[in-house]
Amino acid sequence: MEKESNKSYIITMIVGVLCLIVVVFSVTYAYFRPRITGEGKPIEAIAGTVKLSISESKITANALAPIRDTSKDTKAQKNTFTISRTEDSNLGACYALYLVVDEIGSAMQNEYFKYELDYGADTPISGDFSNLTFDDEGKASIGLLVNQEITDSKPQNSYTLRLWLSYDPDVDQTSLITGDATTRTFKGHVYASGKSGVCEVQGN
Repeated sequence: MEKESNKSYIITMIVGVLCLIVVVFSVTYAYFRPRITGEGKPIEAIAGTVKLSISESKITANALAPIRDTSKDTKAQKNTFTISRTEDSNLGACYALYLVVDEIGSAMQNEYFKYELDYGADTPISGDFSNLTFDDEGKASIGLLVNQEITDSKPQNSYTLRLWLSYDPDVDQTSLITGDATTRTFKGHVYASGKSGVCEVQGN
């Protein structure tokens, strides 16, 4: 009788341990698996206990007037934002930064509608909206930066994005300033996608 009782006790303990292992594994996997959320929302990348928040991700431009490139620092539309770890994060992160074009009018899809991202380097990232590739939802994505890091010593990165119509005195730019709102509207958002840990050095 005592042997049967011990046998039942052992079987019960084994089953209990197996159930505990399954529960712990399921919870751990659900917690640490990478998740990408949001579209124009502040929280953009989550991986483990790393949560990155964007202070202001939505960007809108309406009825821009052409300006000289030399005046962009003072006259271009400027959007300043930061990317940082949230308070409940305790790991470093490596992420890439994108400019997602949610909506753009026909008058803005050319080499005169420009962007510039200042991130503290000697040379800003710049480009235009002349060669966009749209997906099935009518959106386009522009890769701005890769290998951006958040660490204990650098918990926040700051950026300034400028948008402007570039004035060219030798070109008839009437189409840039005429038309209705649909042809001259731009709507987009900044998007960060990343993972926990440090950035891998290319070529190693």
